[in-house]
Amino acid sequence: LNAAAAEKVTKNGAKPPGKDVVIDGDSLEFAKESRVIVLNGPVTANTTTQELKAGKLTVEMDPAFKVRNLIATPGATQELPELTSRTARGNSILRAEKLTSVFSPEGWTTAIKAEGKTQGSSADGNLSAETGTMEMWPRLNEAKLLNLRGNVLVESHDPKTGTWRRS
Repeated sequence: LNAAAAEKVTKNGAKPPGKDVVIDGDSLEFAKESRVIVLNGPVTANTTTQELKAGKLTVEMDPAFKVRNLIATPGATQELPELTSRTARGNSILRAEKLTSVFSPEGWTTAIKAEGKTQGSSADGNLSAETGTMEMWPRLNEAKLLNLRGNVLVESHDPKTGTWRRS
């Protein structure tokens, strides 16, 4: 499933970064009346900067068939959902029993919710908690605020001094 209806190109012939989402799974079910797509897997969803892996991916759409929520769960394969973001500073990884991305009507991510055995890692440190919610900056798909709850552990690294802090 390629979420882009047609390949878009810029004036110079290059594809704009991060616009296409390519989703691959073992099976797909589409319920038009309830506006839900279910992919069973293993499932992978890729953009130029992110990759989502899960056992099952549920896509909930609004009445205009725009994505409202993307819900990743272990499914029958029991593959724990994992979101990898690739940046110039390195990869960031988020894992949980359930990952939900909430989208605006315009198409950007407004929040990411992690439920159950939440774990994250990046070049700056590691985190773990029972649940977490990350609010995103409008239009940018960049983290604005992170809230963690339940058995929270955060380890942060200062690359300038090389020191680690645990809280």
